Amino acid sequence: MKTFRTIGLTLAAVLMCVNFTACEEDDDEPAQNNKSKKLVEIKSVSNGKRHGKNYTNTETLKFSYDENNRLVSCEHNEEYYDEDDEENNIFVQNYTWEGNTISADYKSGDYHEHYLHKLENGLIKSTSYSFGVNGATEHSEITELTYNSDNRIIELNIVNNLKARYTWENNKLTSFHDEDFVPESISYNDKTCNGYFPLFCFTPGLSDLVYTNPELFGLKLNALPSKIETNTDIEVYKGSSEFDSYTFDSDGYVKSFTVNSYDYGSEENCTVTLKWE
Repeated sequence: MKTFRTIGLTLAAVLMCVNFTACEEDDDEPAQNNKSKKLVEIKSVSNGKRHGKNYTNTETLKFSYDENNRLVSCEHNEEYYDEDDEENNIFVQNYTWEGNTISADYKSGDYHEHYLHKLENGLIKSTSYSFGVNGATEHSEITELTYNSDNRIIELNIVNNLKARYTWENNKLTSFHDEDFVPESISYNDKTCNGYFPLFCFTPGLSDLVYTNPELFGLKLNALPSKIETNTDIEVYKGSSEFDSYTFDSDGYVKSFTVNSYDYGSEENCTVTLKWE
């Protein structure tokens, strides 16, 4: 199973406390409200054990927008600790919107990463990626995205090679297969949220726009997952993530939830908080 630390997401793809306005309340059921909000922060605190070693991982994503509510930057902040290792990383991705393209750039000293997303009919159909040092390109590749008749992503190809497949039933993502790993199935509880639920556990290489603008990838939905598990009989590849303890703000947006993940040789308990404005 992949964690939020490795691809931004199975949950683990995931994401202690966040301060909310006084009007927000913990509710067992989401309120019915059509108020539109933007996701401004995802924060996770994970405690786990991997191969007998305890660790703690805190990760925060902060999103900022322009006057047209378009994403202009995402600040990633990660703090990881175990008995032998300590990492603290901060980096900022900047976004520029022009017509039917969205570019994203990250720079650190002489190092530069660049993404160029191309849109057709409101969907990102391809992404060009490159990185280089001192102005010289070291690597580049193109990702192509394919959608079904409901404008839901069904394939992701990198350099003409299939990277990931997505299966949908009744507008719910029911399985995901990253070609580097075993397939995973997704089940849902009977609750829904207002706004949307960020499917950050199934987005290899799709950028922060998946969290803030999931409609660009056909990934916007308000069903709430209850469990993700690998589809395999091979013991070392078996794993699952159970979603629980959902709370909602006064407008019915998901405010927090927990994820308990298990796979061969490791387990993780994670609390995720989402901040909307």
